[in-house]
Amino acid sequence: MSDLVNPVNFDAASRALTEDDSRQQFTIGPSPTSTSRRCRSTPTRLRTLVLQNAGPDADGFLDFYRGTLADRLRTLG
Repeated sequence: MSDLVNPVNFDAASRALTEDDSRQQFTIGPSPTSTSRRCRSTPTRLRTLVLQNAGPDADGFLDFYRGTLADRLRTLG
């Protein structure tokens, strides 16, 4: 993102993107099935998986990860 040095550049670059574009690139939502499916389809050469909460409930995200998602993702390795 170093080429998008300020909000004006970011806005211009993202103006044509749609929600469907995002859904094709990212797993969005609290579904452990879709998240683990997406992770399974990731190329095996990747060693690190980053999960990010973009919503207002960081504690809920961590609870979801610990209680539902962590074990599913560990079995992928």
